Amino acid sequence: MLKTVLILSLLTLLSHARENPFFPASGDKDLYITSNKVDRVDNLKRLSTTFPDSARILKEVTIKYQNLDGSIESKTLMVDQAVDWHLPLFVSQTFLDSKAPKEKHTETVNKIVSTKIQRLNFNFIDFDVRDNIIYVKTTDKLIRHFIMTKPHRIVMDYKRDASFRTKTKSVKNAKVEKVTLGNHNGYYRSVIYLDGQYKYRLKKSQNAVTITLL
Repeated sequence: MLKTVLILSLLTLLSHARENPFFPASGDKDLYITSNKVDRVDNLKRLSTTFPDSARILKEVTIKYQNLDGSIESKTLMVDQAVDWHLPLFVSQTFLDSKAPKEKHTETVNKIVSTKIQRLNFNFIDFDVRDNIIYVKTTDKLIRHFIMTKPHRIVMDYKRDASFRTKTKSVKNAKVEKVTLGNHNGYYRSVIYLDGQYKYRLKKSQNAVTITLL
């Protein structure tokens, strides 16, 4: 009889035993069980991207990352600041120094506007280009002005009875690529070719016009 009682008691204890005694008795379902395999990825050094020529304001930056348990989350940083689309945007966890490798965007950066005034002289009209300012000097009357696209260019018509062949002069390292002057009946047309998409503001003064690229 005693033997029978011992066997029944042993069976009762086994029925309440946990499969893995190393886990706590409660909260098993709340634990993340992951593999011991470690995914090998490169450390973040430096990434870069460029803006389209229509970009003017960076509104926000969203970062998506993976946690230790494998879950994916994101964080959004509000920026709302002006940007120059000529310059690349960098993401980095390293400090830059003189020994840092050159970026693939170096060529683009080198084409950013020059701080020096570049002057284009025609017979009866001159163009001074500096950064986003174009200063046009002439005694001729401005009839009209407007912008055209593909490519982006500012067109200005001036009153003058003249006879000349179409002339083109180029600009280096500026938001203006070239200026073309063409003769028409009773007026001539100047076309300012831009390196991207811009709006512009035009201000008239005596014998001059100031154009600001926006």
